[in-house]
Formats: sequence, C-alpha cells, structure tokens
Amino acid sequence: RRPPYTTSTGLSNGSMAGYRSDSGEGSPSRRFSPRSAPPSIAASTEGETPASRGIWDRYIQRSTFVPSSTGTGDNYALLALLAAAFQDFFQELGRKAVVATRHRDIWLTSLFCMVLLMCTSVGTLWAWSASSTGVKRLVARDKAEEITTLLSHELDVALVSLVAMKDWVKFQPAFRNLSRQVGQRGLPGSAPPETGERAATHRNLTGRLDNGIVELFHAIASDIRLTTGMKDMVLSIQLAPMGVKALIDPVADSSTRFNGLPLIQDNTEDLGRDLVHDPAFAGIATATLRASGILTTGPLPLSTINVEAYVARLPINLPGEKMIVEGVAYECWGWITVVINWQKLVDVVGMYSRFEREGLLFELRRTDRIMQNDAADKNQVRVIAGSPELFGSGEWGEKQTLADNHTFTLNTTDHEWLMTVGYTGGFTVAWIAWSVPLFCVVSIVFSYLIMYALVNRKEHEQLLYKMMPRKAIAQLKKGQSVVEKYDNVSVYFSDIIGFTSMAGEMTPIQVMAMLNDLYTQFDELVDKYKVYKVETIGDAYMVLGGAPNVCPPPEGAEKVAMFALAAINTVRNFRKED
Repeated sequence: RRPPYTTSTGLSNGSMAGYRSDSGEGSPSRRFSPRSAPPSIAASTEGETPASRGIWDRYIQRSTFVPSSTGTGDNYALLALLAAAFQDFFQELGRKAVVATRHRDIWLTSLFCMVLLMCTSVGTLWAWSASSTGVKRLVARDKAEEITTLLSHELDVALVSLVAMKDWVKFQPAFRNLSRQVGQRGLPGSAPPETGERAATHRNLTGRLDNGIVELFHAIASDIRLTTGMKDMVLSIQLAPMGVKALIDPVADSSTRFNGLPLIQDNTEDLGRDLVHDPAFAGIATATLRASGILTTGPLPLSTINVEAYVARLPINLPGEKMIVEGVAYECWGWITVVINWQKLVDVVGMYSRFEREGLLFELRRTDRIMQNDAADKNQVRVIAGSPELFGSGEWGEKQTLADNHTFTLNTTDHEWLMTVGYTGGFTVAWIAWSVPLFCVVSIVFSYLIMYALVNRKEHEQLLYKMMPRKAIAQLKKGQSVVEKYDNVSVYFSDIIGFTSMAGEMTPIQVMAMLNDLYTQFDELVDKYKVYKVETIGDAYMVLGGAPNVCPPPEGAEKVAMFALAAINTVRNFRKED
C-alpha cells in the first residue's frame, strides 16, 4: 500500500499559499495534531497475532529474559541473553570504529593517544626493568666480591702453615739434615726400600729419624695450627725430604669432629711413601719440583681421611741440595704438604648459604696446569663448587650454564680461580616478558575508549546540526541567545493524509519504520537541493529556502520548489513490504 500525503509550498514575504494532493482519490482525510500521539500507539494490543506484531514482538523476545519453569530453560535463556548482549556490544564497537574512520581528526587523535600511551608505558616499564636489573647486578657483584674476598683470605691463612714450616726447615739444622738421612733412592747410605709389596712405593726410615726431631716437628706443627687459628681446618702438615713422606702431623687422629661426626684420620700407611717413585704420585712430585711457588690440587677424596681435602705443596729450594728425577737435577730439599679440610673451608666462608639467601646461583672454577714430559703444558678448567641447581644429580662436568652472569677472579694460590654468579632467569626481571604486551593491550583499549567518546561527541554534534543551524549552535556554545530574523524565505510544509487511520492499522514499530524510511529519503533530497530542514513533528516535515543560509528570494523559492517536486515523486514510488 502507499500512504497518501498532503504537501504545501509557499513563496512570499512571510505569507503561505498551499494546495493539497492525495493518492488520487480526491477526498481529504481527517487531520490531527502532530504533537498528539496517534490513537493506535495507545490502543490495546489484545487480539493481535504474532504476525501482526512482527518486528516489535521479535525485539521483545530477543531482549527480554522471562524465567521459565525449569532450570534448564532458565540457563538456556540466560546464555541466549548474554550472547545477544555481547553481540550488540561488539556490533556497537564496530559501528563506532567505522564512524571513526570517516573522520580523520578522530582516528588520528585515537592513534596518537595509543602511540603515546604505548611509548610511555613501555618506556616506563623498560626503565623500571633496567633499574631492577641494575639492582640485581649490584647485589650479585657485592655478594660475589664479599665471598671471593673471604675465601681468598681463609685460603691464604691456611697456606701460612706452608711458609712457616719452610722457615723451620731452612733455619733448623735438624730438619735440613733430613734430606741427607733419607738420601737419593739407590745411592749408598740412603734409606733402603721396604721389602715385600711396598718395595716400589715406600722407603724404610727405621733408625733415620730420632725421637727428638719427631717430637719437635709435632710441637711445631701443632703450634702453627693453633697460632693461625686453623686447628680444625688444617688437617695435617707433612714433610717430604727427597720426596719421601718422613714426618706427618698427626699420624692418626679421631678426636676432631666435623658436622657432628668424628673426623677419622690415619696417615700410618703414608709414612715412608716415596712420592717420586710411586706411580700414583710421580706426576704430582714432578710438578711440585718444577713449580716456582705453591702447587695445589683438589678438592678430592683421600684414602687417609673421610672428608674432601684440598692439598697444597711448597717446594723447598736450597743451595747445595740435589734431587734427580727422570734424569733432571733439581736444587731442591723436598717439599712441605698441607692438607686442608675443604668442606670446613666452604662452611666457614658460608659460600652456599650466603648465595642461597640472595637467590643467587654460583660456580667456582679453577684452572689447573697439567705438566707433560713429552708435550707442552696444558690448562684444564675444573669446577670445584657450585649451586646444586646448576648440576642436579649429575657430576660437576654435567652442568647447566649461567648465560647471564658476573665473573670474578680470586687472587690466591698458583691457579686462576674464577667465581661466576647469576640468577636462574638471568638479571633481567621476569615480569617484563608479560607486562609489555599487557600494557600494549591496555593502551589499545584506552585509545579505543577515547575514540568511542570522540565518536559519541561527533554524533551528538551532528544531531545538533540537524536540529539547528551551525551558526546558532556556535552561539549557544558561547552562552549567547539565538534570535534571528529573515525577511525573505520560502517554506515547505507537508503532512500525511489519513495518517491517524493508517497508524491504527499498523504496529508502533511499523509506523516508526515507515516514517524513518520515508523521511530518510527526504533528508537526502534536503542535501541535494541545499534547503534547510527545520523539523519533523509526528508525520509533519518542514524545510526552508533562503534561511539560515541567506540567498536571493528567487533562488530560495526555486530550491524549495525543486525539493517539493522531488518529494512528491518520492512519495509516488514509496513502498513498504510489511
């Protein structure tokens, strides 16, 4: 069906002349005030069928949640309602985004806000991360320096025993004469080899050492350990004139306790051991003779004691002394050996506990120089201590690597000692990995909210521009009153003939849809013919020519007339399926 309309136009100095046209039936319909509600809107809907309600009924079914009698129905209806709500929400967001793309100022502002927020948040996070990383590096460095300094000090104090004993050998004739009493193996007057299975590895020192020299040695060794405060850490002090272990203090001991257990030490089997000719110790003996200072080995397990030991040897090079090993003559009396309780040393330093309190992992390495007779010496790096997390249940060689670490050098003994410290996840803070993406998402959401607000503002402005002239809106924004007079205007006014009876036969949604579709086409004609739309009230539609954009009266009248003819043509072709 096609609704009939009444159209009137006028051209004058404030006067209006009109005519009425309908769909061809020739009889005017009853008119009603456009400001009063159509009777059909307030009418009862009793007796309406679902088909007659149409869109309005479907909207109510989609947007209203009415609990059912069963729990399953309630849950299903609630899920359907939530799904519809989310669908509407995202559709609205999409619509706002589409509107924003049509206005360069909106999307440029939103993009600028997003970039600014991202740069600010990411920059702040990276600065905070760098600060936290710096603090972690500082803590690691300070703790490593503290422990390496303490470890170097304890080792140096323990090795004082070597230097003190060396002075006794140099300046005490009874000790210096031991090299002659033992003698070079195989030479006349030297201590003979033992008999039996130990002939190749031990020398018979019976009658070579009097009780006085043995008692003096024990007294000096005990006094050195007490003076240096290393009674429990220095397990034994040994003298090896001509490479033969002649004096050991203590020979046997079980009075010392370590970690609540007796520390059992028995060096009886080592007395008289010829280190130069014993295949198990020949390499160490040769390396000691060739060393210019203290030579260390370990930590390693010893057969003479039930804890890991760190062994240090110091050759005593004296004029007039001579040792021949593998055809090479050394001006050497022999050497002094000190056996240090490595586990006790680690506990005194607090190496494991100090690092563990700070959440740090560590690795202590030592570079040993391996001397070879038929080739050049080579260096071997050995890990002698480290956090269990780095090694697990494997051996020291089967370890993980601290990729991000600090390494420090210990100034002690004859080897290069390196302490490496770090954290499981490195010095970089763990939260930086997820906080940067999170803040980027937050920046995007915040910038979208800004865009949403700007689009709402733009739509509000556009709505105002449809209601009032831009000039009037600008004056209202400034707080000014808007009163304008136009002497020459052309006015178009129309309403729908028979609208009241027609609306009584339609649902409210159908009435609104019909008016919206018709007046949307009229709005397009307004833009086309450059006239000004004053208002729509109910079924009435009103436009002006010559105001508020002032133009010559003939031009304004022409625009309104062209609009009126186009409006009549639009009505003739207007159809609604429902």
